[in-house]
Amino acid sequence: IHLSPDAREAEIGYTLARRAQGRGLATAAVHAACRQLFAATAIERITATTDQRNGPSIRVLERVGFVHESTRVVTFRGEACTELTFALARPA
Repeated sequence: IHLSPDAREAEIGYTLARRAQGRGLATAAVHAACRQLFAATAIERITATTDQRNGPSIRVLERVGFVHESTRVVTFRGEACTELTFALARPA
């Protein structure tokens, strides 16, 4: 979790060991982290970025309520990569 300098936005990232995947653990962890961020800070939104080929990560974000916000092509480890950025706004 990274807070922006003005503390209005947070970025979340996660990795889950292969043997632990497919059990809903990432979804539960991301959901809990987002709830805690909104409860403990004044941030307005949380963002997350993933490779478009990472279907499981995209599904985690969508299950938690994140919405696709932007797409951009970048170079990662010397290879062209399409990154998707998702955002979750503070609940009203």
